[in-house]
Amino acid sequence: MGVTTALAALSFGGSVVKAFGQNAEGQAEQQRQNLNAQLAEQDALLTQADIKISKASRDLTRKRERRTLKRFVSTQNALFAKAGVTLSGSPIAVIEETIAEGELDIIINDINANLDQIELQRQADKYGFEAGQSRAAGKSAASAGRTRAGLTLLSSAVKLGSNL
Repeated sequence: MGVTTALAALSFGGSVVKAFGQNAEGQAEQQRQNLNAQLAEQDALLTQADIKISKASRDLTRKRERRTLKRFVSTQNALFAKAGVTLSGSPIAVIEETIAEGELDIIINDINANLDQIELQRQADKYGFEAGQSRAAGKSAASAGRTRAGLTLLSSAVKLGSNL
């Protein structure tokens, strides 16, 4: 009976070591997932910064486009005046058409910039979602490691008890 008890105790000792390993494995996976979450959060922050830069850039571009349009219309006015054309009828229609086309171009550029910003926001949201998923996976891995460790110890304790 002494050898059997010694073997059972030795087996239980091995199970304790295995249980610690299972728990450590779960903890390591949680740390890995937390790191993934941190990286995804950083990507989300960088993407949010890209959105702000894009908005600021679009605001400056819009101002530049309007300034260029005003200069072009002023040049048209000056050329009409230099040619002795009165600003009525067709010349006014040309100027109005120039302004309308210029404003339409600005609106189209704004729409395209907004679509780009929507895509960037979608990407930032995706990174935020990935961060949450990684954190949840890490908690699950840690919990599974503890559960496996507990089951290993419980199973080993039952075997030890039945051998005594």
